[in-house]
Amino acid sequence: MKTAGQYARSEGLLIAIVTVVGAVLRVWALGRINLTHFDEGIYALSGAWIFSSRGFAALDPGLIPYAPPGLPFLIGIAYAVFGLADTSAILIPVLCGIATIPVAGCVARRAWGTGGGVVAAAFAAFSLFHIAFSRKALTDAPFLLTWLTALIAGARFLESPGFRRAVVMGVSVGLAQHFKYNGWLAGVVVFATAMLDVARSAESRRSRSLRLTFGWGACAALIALILYTPWIQFVEHHGGYAALVRHHRNYLGSFGTWIAYCDVQLRQESALGGGPVFPLLAWSVAWWGSAALNQECAKRRFLSANVVATYFLGAALFLVLPNFTWWASLIVFPSAMWSGNAQARSIAVGWLLLSMMTPLYHPYARLWLPLHALGWILISGSVMRLQRAATRQESGIIALRDFLTDPRTVAPVGAAILAAAIYTAAVRPHSFPTGWVLAPEASLRSIAFAFIKDHPPADGTTALVLARRPLVFYLELARCPVGLESGIDSLRRRPRRDELALVDSAILRQDGDVADALRRLETRWEIRQRFDDTLDPVTLLDVNPAAASSAHPRRAESIWVLAPR
Repeated sequence: MKTAGQYARSEGLLIAIVTVVGAVLRVWALGRINLTHFDEGIYALSGAWIFSSRGFAALDPGLIPYAPPGLPFLIGIAYAVFGLADTSAILIPVLCGIATIPVAGCVARRAWGTGGGVVAAAFAAFSLFHIAFSRKALTDAPFLLTWLTALIAGARFLESPGFRRAVVMGVSVGLAQHFKYNGWLAGVVVFATAMLDVARSAESRRSRSLRLTFGWGACAALIALILYTPWIQFVEHHGGYAALVRHHRNYLGSFGTWIAYCDVQLRQESALGGGPVFPLLAWSVAWWGSAALNQECAKRRFLSANVVATYFLGAALFLVLPNFTWWASLIVFPSAMWSGNAQARSIAVGWLLLSMMTPLYHPYARLWLPLHALGWILISGSVMRLQRAATRQESGIIALRDFLTDPRTVAPVGAAILAAAIYTAAVRPHSFPTGWVLAPEASLRSIAFAFIKDHPPADGTTALVLARRPLVFYLELARCPVGLESGIDSLRRRPRRDELALVDSAILRQDGDVADALRRLETRWEIRQRFDDTLDPVTLLDVNPAAASSAHPRRAESIWVLAPR
């Protein structure tokens, strides 16, 4: 019989294999992916700081409304190593997405023990939702990696608060803050977990450990602030941090919009999930990988009838519930909050906080990613519990009954199952075809190169661009003179004869009626050429979050080349 150490090494090998499979899915056709999302162009252009004699001080202040400088910094390093290209910019999120797989496994293993790691790693590797964002030059995949790392550091700190662990936690939270403005939430999760520990234990309120936790916790918060201060100063010199906060307030919803926004984001999670194939793959690898590491299964029969029956019960749930990760997390997080393991408690607290806070912001699909990832880890503990029950009982049905009637879970289980059934029956969420998410998109790159072929930079034509920023990136890459326009009104001035305008219908659609905008432009311009474009699912859901509600959403857009009248 294997020892505990041998099981741990076996789990490490399984996680490594799962990571390799996840890596293949994320690098698939990497050279044929191009920048299409609005924000991708901002980050790709900002990465050009590496070529300035001023170094990082030359960072474009236009980045400020979008994100802190973590991703452009890494993109600049990628440009220095691999050259100035869109693939270099996309490679950073791809690598971060791959690294997230073993990190998610590490968090789950710390929370639930041997067996939990391979479950979480499997859900991460086969999550089409995560794969989609790992293949975009956006901050979301790098942020998730740093955020999960900060949660590991936070749990270690709660286990044994002290100077060294406070420093590690402070640095981790500060690093997460440099990728998204809400990176500080990692510190809030640790603080809320500590407060939960105080609330549930009178002895904890009187202990020396409590003073150490909050004392060194304040030290960690100070370290995180110190690391973030250079960016605060940069923002203060370019418009002020108060203006940045006001800008982000424009995207805040209210308690009145919470249900509607939550519904949209659940639909988006389902849409980017690509149907049942990848969830079933994840479930299969998670269940049987964990079974191989279950000492009870090793003592008895690995393929006993109850273990197989419980596997098929789980598979049926993944088929019936498109948002199974979130609904399952809703069931299990209360018991995880009262776990004796600090990592498990912090994950449960983080999931609860994000579930409450995420729908208060504009329903961008990418904001759901950290919540989705915490779901991988939460349900990994339930998979292990269910598997142990299935191994010890004579029937998978009995195992499931024992799990669902646990005094710690019976109330939330009943409520969550009822809510999931009602929601799924009423909404019937759609899933985009898997091919949409994995398909290489090269439309904007092709459009830019076609325009340059007809109007080479040597002819002196200036391209006035009212389009997604990736188009600017590709034009500047070919050294085409570019003028970035802010809107319709700026283009309605009398153009020079050496100017052409490129206008993106996706931009016009966000500002109002496309046909009306073209009519206004035609007082000064005439359409000379039209390029057809197809939005990838991630960009589509930013242009129109409600597109997740349609089985066949409108993806077609146009780029018009306008010449002066």
